[in-house]
Amino acid sequence: MACNNNLVFISCEYSGIGFTSKAVPEDATRIQLMKGHGKNFPQVKKGSHFYITVEGCNSCCETMRVVGIDGDVLEVERNLGDACTCIKSNAKVSYTSSNKEFFEDINGVIPLNVQSPLKYDCSTNTLSVDCSALFKAGCGGGCDCGEGGCDECGDNPNDAGTPSGLRGPKGDKGEDGPTPTAINISPLGVLTFTYPDGTTVQATGRVPKGPKGDKGDNGETGRQGDAGVAGDSAAKITLVKVDGRDLVFTLSDDSVVRAENAIPAPVKGDKGDKGDKGDPAAQMVNADGTWYIHAVKSTALRVNVSNTDLPVTTNAEGLARVDLSPYAKGSLVKIYNGKNLIGIGVV
Repeated sequence: MACNNNLVFISCEYSGIGFTSKAVPEDATRIQLMKGHGKNFPQVKKGSHFYITVEGCNSCCETMRVVGIDGDVLEVERNLGDACTCIKSNAKVSYTSSNKEFFEDINGVIPLNVQSPLKYDCSTNTLSVDCSALFKAGCGGGCDCGEGGCDECGDNPNDAGTPSGLRGPKGDKGEDGPTPTAINISPLGVLTFTYPDGTTVQATGRVPKGPKGDKGDNGETGRQGDAGVAGDSAAKITLVKVDGRDLVFTLSDDSVVRAENAIPAPVKGDKGDKGDKGDPAAQMVNADGTWYIHAVKSTALRVNVSNTDLPVTTNAEGLARVDLSPYAKGSLVKIYNGKNLIGIGVV
């Protein structure tokens, strides 16, 4: 359709996509398309025009004004900016309405400053969004490759391309998920959630073990426990006997209980040290009415008669003379060396 500014808009019957059948020199004003691809673009009457983008080498993208169509040949003007120095065969050619020249043409007809990604249809007086320009502002529509640029578009001549649509509105908030009824952490740090329907979900990874905490305060003293049930009265022991190493208990109910090996087996001790030499025994004799005592030589020697001590001193041979005449015949005589009893006799 043509508006009063001679700008030709593309309708639904045209795809607006074609591919070159041969290379396009830098100064060329005619672009040879593959056979039948001229039908993909709207017809241009004398004085009318539309705009295309042509993808060149090394991500180059040149905008051109189409002023005529002769079968599969597009007659173009290339004074709209930097020209691509390299355009090979099978290069993609796309109708575009997102370049600044297009909007300048629109502004010449309506008092609007229309900027990409907006576009204006003068025949219907409609201002709309050019979806392809949202993702390819520098290259125009026709590439279904998102934000990557024209260099990511395919070179398949049969791929007409479909511009990506706008992102839709934010959806409603989803329903809340079920709340776990229990959360358990195992001694190994595995976290497990239990849900109301009984299902369990085990989290990936493990809960790291934290540092050891400070020692806590002493807890409160617990209450006294309940009194236990009274036990049965036990029988009393009435008799204990030793049977070898066993202890035999007779109880008040006449029962007998034997504790085997209750008495440890005797263990022979080590041989003791040799004792000190004892005092020699004392002798007492009567020679012609004179009593003599033979004992160790000692100043502590004493004779006890009728509970009376008689001090005695022996000579070098251990003999001592004792006067026992004052004592009755048959009196017991005890001979001591200090406190040790070493002999006895009779008067």
